[in-house]
Amino acid sequence: MYKLIFLFFVTSEFEVIINLHFSHLLSILLVRYGIERNPGPHRSTDLRNIKIVHNNVCSLPPKVDLIECELGTYDIIALSESHLDDSISNESIALAGFQKPIRLDRTRAGGGVIIYVKNYLYYEELPELAKPGLELLWLKISTQHCHFLLGVFYRPPNSRVKLWDYFYDSVSKALDKNLPVFLTGDFNVDMLSSNNMPCRSTGSNNLRNILQRLNMYNLVFEKTNFTTDTGTCIDLFLTNNKSCVKSVDILSPFCSTHAPVCAEVNFKVNKEYTYKRTIRKYENANYKDFVSDLNNIDWNEHFHSCDNINDMYSQFLNIYSTNVNKYIPTKVVTIRPADKPFMNSTIRRKMRQRNRIHYKAKNTNNCIHWQKFRKLRNEVIDLVRQSKEQYKQKLTKEITDKNIPPGKWWRIVKSISKLSKSREPTPFLKSELGQIFLHPV
Repeated sequence: MYKLIFLFFVTSEFEVIINLHFSHLLSILLVRYGIERNPGPHRSTDLRNIKIVHNNVCSLPPKVDLIECELGTYDIIALSESHLDDSISNESIALAGFQKPIRLDRTRAGGGVIIYVKNYLYYEELPELAKPGLELLWLKISTQHCHFLLGVFYRPPNSRVKLWDYFYDSVSKALDKNLPVFLTGDFNVDMLSSNNMPCRSTGSNNLRNILQRLNMYNLVFEKTNFTTDTGTCIDLFLTNNKSCVKSVDILSPFCSTHAPVCAEVNFKVNKEYTYKRTIRKYENANYKDFVSDLNNIDWNEHFHSCDNINDMYSQFLNIYSTNVNKYIPTKVVTIRPADKPFMNSTIRRKMRQRNRIHYKAKNTNNCIHWQKFRKLRNEVIDLVRQSKEQYKQKLTKEITDKNIPPGKWWRIVKSISKLSKSREPTPFLKSELGQIFLHPV
């Protein structure tokens, strides 16, 4: 932008432009040349570990916005009890930044598993590992540096014992591929139950025996489901290679009684990360003194010693930058590339409060703490949905504005239609009343 301003300054209309109110000059440049008010650096990426998360959501369709907000930073999202059937399209449950969901549906009444994979990861479905009547979905995940298998499993309560035989056969075939295997899901067996309580431990004993035979390990050892006073450990993360898993954490429940289980595995992929940058606070700028100082500068004296246009530009840039820093204040902001556009500091603050009280309730099992947690959880849900609705209204207002620049209009359209780099034509945008939005060129 400084180069454009410099070109204005070295024209014969210098005296006219220097006396313009700087905010007007800035507005002309922004509109005419499509310049950002606070241009930032290119998005930074770094090799970081892949993060996998599983959650039993107890019906996916009404909770897509919550999952997008709470789990959207993970590389792979595995969900159980999706409650989907053929009447639910992939478009209606799509998550921004993720590829088309991979589904294994049962009915709208219960069951089903689904996996979301980030756009920068490559996956293959493995139908040869499937078993009729077994809700277990397998993928092969590939990056430039690694390959591994990922499965998500849902076992309905009170399932037949025969189901464990199907489970054993499927996992055995997965292990035969000689790759690291990660298996997560809702197993509906309490791995914290005592062997002295046969009525509660039959399922967990079956699973323990299978894991021992397959030389696999469970890495979850705390409560993950809180439908009872004591809680149960039924949402698990299994692997055949513990050295491939850096950590496993239990998050706060946000859309069901089940806590998400997240694992960080020692396979790296290039990912954008959160960083801080400095931006200008143009609304607090002192434009009057800024223009006054520029008017009082003897530019001929500064440019006289310059041998070429590049030296003149460098001299101009130093003087101009000094005045910009003097009269236009700055602030440091945190850039979160993975954040949803409707996220804000109020929602983040409430999330932190919810997580703290959940940690306290889980450790004390105090009914008052549980009541506070449920209250805060519901407040977060309301805030997320209100913020998303306000964001939608803002976008609707912008795309119907006749004065909006074409470039900005198309950016909004692509973000709404979830298209980025696509060779297919951008579809029409329709309102709830059937109105088709076109840019008012």
